[in-house]
Amino acid sequence: MKKLFFLMLFFLMAFGYSQEYNLPPGTVLTGDVKIIDYSFKLENIEKHTNIAYKTDYLHEFSSAELLEMKNQSPQSYNYYMSAVKYFESLSETVKKLYSIDELWHIYKFDQALKDKLSTY
Repeated sequence: MKKLFFLMLFFLMAFGYSQEYNLPPGTVLTGDVKIIDYSFKLENIEKHTNIAYKTDYLHEFSSAELLEMKNQSPQSYNYYMSAVKYFESLSETVKKLYSIDELWHIYKFDQALKDKLSTY
């Protein structure tokens, strides 16, 4: 019985920690992060399309902050520049379908959808 309990506990722990996220360097997840599956938008594109989309993917950083990040934390800077490159490579359809915040969420937390969107 003990063996069965530990075996089940092992599988639960392995399943719980099997998620891979693409977080900025040094970021630690807190318990209040809500992971949202945005793949439902692909099922009915016309219903979810946002005609006036924005492309200011780094809107939360000023130019000075980005320059400081480039000099002080090159890993973080490269992470954000890679994200921008990914966002810019997305099709117009995808850019109209997802807001900037949704794209960031997908980039960080949903690698399967991120990969799917890059081929869409």
